[in-house]
Amino acid sequence: MPVILLLGMAGIPAIAQESTSRTAASMSILQAVEAEISTLFETNRACVVRIHSTYGKTTPHISLGLGNGYTHGTGFLIDGGGHILTVDKAVDGAAEIRVTMVDGSVTRAVLVASDPKSDVAVIRVEDPPVGHVSYGNSDNTRIGHYTFILGNAFGELLPSIGSVYEITEGQDLIQITSSVYPSYGGAPVFDSSGRVMGMVWAAPLHPQDPGRFRGAAELPTSVFVIPINRARRIASTLIEKGQIAYGWLGVEVDRETHPVVVTNVAEGGPAWRSGIRPGDEIMAYNGRPVDGPFHLERLVMETAPGDSVPIRVKREKITLSTEAEVAGRTPRGYADNPYLQLVGIQGRNATSRAPQFPDQALVDQIQTLQKEIVRLRVLMQSK
Repeated sequence: MPVILLLGMAGIPAIAQESTSRTAASMSILQAVEAEISTLFETNRACVVRIHSTYGKTTPHISLGLGNGYTHGTGFLIDGGGHILTVDKAVDGAAEIRVTMVDGSVTRAVLVASDPKSDVAVIRVEDPPVGHVSYGNSDNTRIGHYTFILGNAFGELLPSIGSVYEITEGQDLIQITSSVYPSYGGAPVFDSSGRVMGMVWAAPLHPQDPGRFRGAAELPTSVFVIPINRARRIASTLIEKGQIAYGWLGVEVDRETHPVVVTNVAEGGPAWRSGIRPGDEIMAYNGRPVDGPFHLERLVMETAPGDSVPIRVKREKITLSTEAEVAGRTPRGYADNPYLQLVGIQGRNATSRAPQFPDQALVDQIQTLQKEIVRLRVLMQSK
């Protein structure tokens, strides 16, 4: 601006000079932004893989009646040992997992371990390419930050650019505006420095029909992302120990209210032994204020079994402090203990507002894609 003012004082038309300068500056900035974005994608492209899992007819939840079922997903190399981070839904129960590298080469992968509760899985390939992603710090993510995704779109790696518009602390999720295909599940989400700040988890439920997800023809513009700090921590444990040990408190809570109200307590469980009873409001857990039922779930889950944690509850008008020794629970389900739902027992309200990935919705999407592929193949053969 000082240059423009001097030009005006010297008798040169300042408005014309200012317009020209702005145009030149804008083009320079845009070109610099384009170059930086291109470098970001080019640098990380070799670290992103396309995942193709096949399922035998013995897998009831994925067999689609068209021979062997299959799913497509995305993953990314996290170390030099060939470990790939992805979502559990992309590889769960697969008879075979194949990975396509950026150069088009295809190799088989083995499942290292997975955690269905968090939907994080780790697979591994032999002789991986040189290089892997760099981790960012998802705790530094803020609303308005730019996001850059590389995902598997029907066998091609396609970029998608967006921004953060919501950070859900209670559920430890990030929501971004970005267009993605269903097979983007497990795709890395990069920040403006080119480091991974999260992993694509799921698209929101269909606005007209919450029972199903959007189809491939109607791409969502809002995406749930697992923060990389959580995904990285889970992945490290899966590689080291093969499973995640989750904490169990043994309480039923109302999933629609805040403060969190206890509606039932498993007799003999950790909460019962600590004196917590139905009607109590759980105000704080392990020194942290409880923001809601799903926040409490996450806090309990992340507690190591055997740890004793202080809990503050409100009973009528009295605030009480107690301590509970958290028990363990299996990550994959509740067959060994009917109380292992939510933070201990199934929530009173059957319908949850938390984002979920219903198996039937996933099957419906795969069926649609398979039928479309069959139709296209028939059309190509007839030409």
